[in-house]
Amino acid sequence: MRVLSLAVAVLFLSAAAAAQTTNWTGTSSNSWAVPSNWDNGVPTAGTNAVIPPSASTFPAIYVGNPVCNSLTIQSGASMTLTSGWDLTVNGNLIIAGTLTVSSSSSNITVAGGWTNNGTFTHGSSTVTLSGTGTLAGSSTTTFNNLTISGGTRTAASAFAVAGDAEVIGTATLDTGVGLTHTVVGNWTSTDGGVSVTGTGTIE
Repeated sequence: MRVLSLAVAVLFLSAAAAAQTTNWTGTSSNSWAVPSNWDNGVPTAGTNAVIPPSASTFPAIYVGNPVCNSLTIQSGASMTLTSGWDLTVNGNLIIAGTLTVSSSSSNITVAGGWTNNGTFTHGSSTVTLSGTGTLAGSSTTTFNNLTISGGTRTAASAFAVAGDAEVIGTATLDTGVGLTHTVVGNWTSTDGGVSVTGTGTIE
């Protein structure tokens, strides 16, 4: 009975930890790393981060690479990636507001789903989709460079790439059903473990 109770307690604590969320308030400044700008502390790799439109200011200054579990930028809110800092999202990225890359050397890595229902300005960045998830949203995402490096990436909406796109390693890209994706630069999917499926087309 004690073993069962301990197991239940461990599961409860694990679920609570996994569900931890911190909301951006922008109370002190527009610096991501300032604890008082969040209602539950600065996000870590296991924390879900939410940026709401009610904030006083929006994140645009960093003292290290911003990281979080999932990231939601709500409608009317924004985030600007500056000064060569790289954003890592270990879960899902949902853009309902605006995500802007203003630095020529900043990159973004997303392990979960990419959903763009708002505005994404790519700058000169490379976006790496490193795990299994969808590439979706009501807005067509235009990337600068796109790398799909792991898992299965399923396109639920069309995307465009202003530069180069590649599927590498053992990653799978499902191009979706009847979608047309545009790559202006080089398209590469020649690694031995790569798979490209679906009835969508890449032009």
